[in-house]
Amino acid sequence: MKVSLRNKLPSIHSIFAELMLSIKRFPAECIYALTGSFAALQLVRDEVLNSGSEIWWIRLLMLAAIAFPLNLSISLVLAKKETYSWKPFWAVKLCVALSSLLFFFLLNPEVYPQDVVHFSLLFIASILLVSFAAYFKDGDTMAWWHFNKVLILRLLTGALYSVVLGAGLSAAFATVNELLIEMDWVYLRYIWVLIFTVFFPLYFLAGVPKRLDGSLLTRDYPKGLKYFSQYVLIPLAFVYLVILLIYELKILTQWQLPNGLVSALILGYASIGILSLLLTFPIRDNQENAWIRSYSKYFYVFLIPLFILLMLAILKRVDTYGITYQRYFLIAIAAWLLFQIIYFLAFQRTTIKAIPISLFAVVLLINYGPQSALSVSLASQKSILMNLFEKEGLVKNGFLQPVAEDSIDAATAIRMASSLNYILYNYHPEVLQSILTIDIEQQLDTIKKDGNLTANSTNNYRSARTQITNRIQQHLHLTEFSNRWQFNAQYAEELKLNYYFKSTSSAIDVVGYNYAVELQPYVDSTGVDTLPNITYYQTRTGAYQEITLHLGEKDFRFAISDFIKQCLESEQYLKKYEDKVSSRSLEKRLVIPLSALRLTQQADGMEVTLQIQEIFFEYSASKDVKINSMKGTYLIKL
Repeated sequence: MKVSLRNKLPSIHSIFAELMLSIKRFPAECIYALTGSFAALQLVRDEVLNSGSEIWWIRLLMLAAIAFPLNLSISLVLAKKETYSWKPFWAVKLCVALSSLLFFFLLNPEVYPQDVVHFSLLFIASILLVSFAAYFKDGDTMAWWHFNKVLILRLLTGALYSVVLGAGLSAAFATVNELLIEMDWVYLRYIWVLIFTVFFPLYFLAGVPKRLDGSLLTRDYPKGLKYFSQYVLIPLAFVYLVILLIYELKILTQWQLPNGLVSALILGYASIGILSLLLTFPIRDNQENAWIRSYSKYFYVFLIPLFILLMLAILKRVDTYGITYQRYFLIAIAAWLLFQIIYFLAFQRTTIKAIPISLFAVVLLINYGPQSALSVSLASQKSILMNLFEKEGLVKNGFLQPVAEDSIDAATAIRMASSLNYILYNYHPEVLQSILTIDIEQQLDTIKKDGNLTANSTNNYRSARTQITNRIQQHLHLTEFSNRWQFNAQYAEELKLNYYFKSTSSAIDVVGYNYAVELQPYVDSTGVDTLPNITYYQTRTGAYQEITLHLGEKDFRFAISDFIKQCLESEQYLKKYEDKVSSRSLEKRLVIPLSALRLTQQADGMEVTLQIQEIFFEYSASKDVKINSMKGTYLIKL
């Protein structure tokens, strides 16, 4: 039989017919897709974005994103039964709709930032549910694999079609805008929104198998998957494994804790390995693929030492900075990997369906409840914050007291501000009410009244959150330390302080000198200038670490870094010239007489004095100087 190109490529008519079939087979899912599309269309409009009222559209989009896969899972479960009445079908759909509507009112990310995490985990869980809902009690693992193969291939094909369609229409839009009439670019946003929220989901739904019975599913195995797994994924996993095992030997020989980067490498190895096992599952028992069975066994064996290394890396970070919800996710993934190791090594009768099912259970467990990521991380950071203040004697009757900026160690203050900011940026400020003396709810009411803020404005929510965050930081005297990265005592030597030296006068005494040459901020060694019978030009090493005035055949070098270190090593020098009004714990300002900012060199009957007028630099306890800017003048005597 001759196969024509027409039989291979889908026509416009066939694609349209598939989209209509999607609407008939999955009416509820299509309704949610259109609902999400409508919300997304509102969010890309300039008048909505600038009005600050997009909060409700965001929540509607979140509702649609969760309800779509949940309804699809229910539809697949019912389709697996093959015979069911429409009344129970719509009753179940109505229950899902009411549950989704509940999330619409519960999830409010602008007021409660933690809801972003709740939504993300719910969305991941709902996607995982689609993969196994219809086959949860079905023992035919091969049918489950081929069903998911169809879904994934359809998903990838739909994404490709959507991108190509969007790119083509974007090019057409730009052409019309350039050659014919000027068009509003918001319509281009509409095009992409409609493609990915209407065409893409409907096309995907049209490819969902109509019959889910294992004997009726197409069981062909794409050769591309085998080649991709055999020649790309598995060699890549082997490279990760070799690197990690060598690094583990290095840790054992040098007896040092692992670097934080090792967590990403281990998770990369685990992800690639598990993905390759899933992709090669149908052909693992073929005689020519005995290597796959060996790989499946030894993959989990080699994962044991890497799991230990992963836990050491996680515990190191937790011990230093406490638990954040991101680190809690790492702990949860590590626990899930431990379950996979035990399950696939200790039990003889196993199923790869345990991979998505167990991951689904973990995602739900860490989303809500006292054991959830957000609850545990909040308790951890509040405990760290309280302990830091207690060590400084700044807790009275269970309430945090303002920090004395001049008497507290900078690294400790930064650590306090870091824990405080983590809580303020990831939770509603009211979670701190139990340890603060100020009334947060009253402060929020005052902010809203003073700024005429309305409850339905997203921008006003953000403004109110920013203002209450600033007030809490000011109340505890931690504002200055809030823009610094997390710090711990063991990294104190890396803490950089900002210094600003400024002369007491901008007028320079040039008595006794013949010429004054301004210090150039951007030196150019090719820009040679002349004094009477003498050429000169300026150069510097690094960022003002050492500057040089080349005068005739003689070079006058000034080691600015060494000069700064000498000044800072003298506590008397610092106290004498420090501007206490302008100085802060991390920013020191010194007003110094011109005579104390002079460096002089003499050679061959010439004298050059560098008069520093102001200099801004960073300085750490490890005596590392980084000069950011400098202003000065060369005084020359011939």
